[in-house]
Amino acid sequence: MSTITTTLASATVSGARTGKIRAYRDFLTPSLHRKFIRAGAVALGACYIEAFLLGDKSSYFWSWFPIGPAGLRTLLLFISTLLLLFLRVTHLRFGARTAVSPIAALIQLINSFDLLRTFSFYLFSAWWFSEVYVWSASEESGLSWVVPDDGNGRDRLNERPIFLRSNLAWLAFAMASIHMYCDYDVIEIKQYPSLDGPEKTTSLTSAVSVLSSKLQGSLRFAVATATSMTILNFVFYAMFFRRFAWAWSLWFGRLVWDIPRSAEPSIIPPYHYTLIFRAFTSSILLACLWEVSNLAFSTWASEAPLKLDKPLTTESRDPNGSLISGLVAKKPLVKTSALWELSIISEGFEERRKTIFAEIDRPGGASTWKQIMNACLALLEAMSIRLEDNRVPPPEMTLAASREKEVRNLPRLAAPLRADAILQASPRPVNRTQRVESEIGAFAKSIGQSPLKKPSNMASPARKFLEHAGNQILTPDQQKSLQPEQLLSSANSLVSQFLSTVVGVPFRQTFAARVQAKVFGSPRSELPALLLGIFSISRLAVAGITEDTMGTVNRDIPLIMRTFGNAIGRIQKFVNESGVHWTDVNFALAGEHARRVEEVEFLTGYLRTALRHIIQEYEGYARDMGISPSELKAARIAAGLDTL
Repeated sequence: MSTITTTLASATVSGARTGKIRAYRDFLTPSLHRKFIRAGAVALGACYIEAFLLGDKSSYFWSWFPIGPAGLRTLLLFISTLLLLFLRVTHLRFGARTAVSPIAALIQLINSFDLLRTFSFYLFSAWWFSEVYVWSASEESGLSWVVPDDGNGRDRLNERPIFLRSNLAWLAFAMASIHMYCDYDVIEIKQYPSLDGPEKTTSLTSAVSVLSSKLQGSLRFAVATATSMTILNFVFYAMFFRRFAWAWSLWFGRLVWDIPRSAEPSIIPPYHYTLIFRAFTSSILLACLWEVSNLAFSTWASEAPLKLDKPLTTESRDPNGSLISGLVAKKPLVKTSALWELSIISEGFEERRKTIFAEIDRPGGASTWKQIMNACLALLEAMSIRLEDNRVPPPEMTLAASREKEVRNLPRLAAPLRADAILQASPRPVNRTQRVESEIGAFAKSIGQSPLKKPSNMASPARKFLEHAGNQILTPDQQKSLQPEQLLSSANSLVSQFLSTVVGVPFRQTFAARVQAKVFGSPRSELPALLLGIFSISRLAVAGITEDTMGTVNRDIPLIMRTFGNAIGRIQKFVNESGVHWTDVNFALAGEHARRVEEVEFLTGYLRTALRHIIQEYEGYARDMGISPSELKAARIAAGLDTL
């Protein structure tokens, strides 16, 4: 009794806080700043190494001493990586990109300006690196903007740096395309918590160890990409890009130097072996710089929302209030980060978990547990609404409803339309007035129903001539192939053949892509938020058996079981009843596995496991909690514990 009294008192004090609750983003933003600084430190180290490689080696001391040319070159190179880090912060988000087809994903990117922003940042970063590289090169390298002409004393535009800059621009285009295709901007949760294992199953691997383990592969990829793009640029520059690059450089060079307007490039591109060597080295250095920066940022961005191995909101005066503000946030980044922190709390921080059950009177009326549960279950309810959309056709307007919408602002000038059987014969007139009306009506109808003259057959000779000519020129099989049905069949066959090729892949709306876009949402998947919310509710519900001294959890167990069971049923129904798009030409080839979507099956299995744990813990108290035997049976079937 004393324990309950003490807990109730602490809960009342905790719930009586009237101060302003700090928003969750006030804790998330400094965490992102720390991750940005750590990734920037790694990028700065890579810039220092490259600054040493690009520097003059005539003086060994000044080639590496930070306070000198090496340090200045490092800071200038760091601007290129800083642009990339700013881009990553702008596009930071959870969840993979979802779209019904690759071409639909491209349209989404164009509409959101992500594609344009990414290519712009990469191109500007490449241009800045090229200027630093040219500035760092010696005079013997021949990379100056102009070279003196011995003939008339006027400067002549140097094509060597033009080729070098175009090579790095081509590399920027390729790396930006890879960046968008591989979806570098997504925050990857290294390991989702396991529902089947014991508590504290999430391993918090050091970011430094993850970075060191992936660094070699990233550098190897950067070298391979830069080498292949440079080889291709030798061909594309000479065939397509040379004239444009020369004209643009000539326009800019004439603003500074005295260059003839009619200057033309040489017949043969300046493919000297020294320039070829510099083209390869500069592209490799820039690609390595980009890959190291991207890897460092992705590694630290994927770190759990912890500070000194504790949840971010631990320092708040009202930790649970700040956490709830993140759970109900509108921005997916803030909401998913709060769900991630909640899953960590529900798994490995027992004392913090107990406060969730103890705070029964929060500002707003609902307890802490109630608000957290509602925020997590809202994700499943939103998914269920998505699955029900467009499945039921809109109700047709009934005759009574259409009559109610009759315009009443003008007086009726004629009698309303007859609603009786107008096709039946009219009754015989019984008095003189009706006989007169009948005779007049019959006479009026006879005027409009007079037999028409048979139309002339003037077009028959021309039609017969065309048919005769067709019979003389085309065979019966050829005439049959020109029928509309045959033409439509041939067109469908050609479209199917096109979709079966590599070129037609971007236009296919596969069954898996359509299902994922509907279940997980679009344009970004909500799978991380769904999994973290399911895990948190399951762990908290199971822990409530022993830690919920106030009895707040068991009242909501029926709602949790129904929500989980309904979500499982709706996902299965949607997958089984969804139609196949006509562009999915490979659906029939998959056979019995055609309707299996791996990510959706993983979510369904996660829901089943969570529901199974809750049933096993609370099944003995089902009657006391108001769960009927039929509801319990349905929940057990959804969890895979029973069969129909």
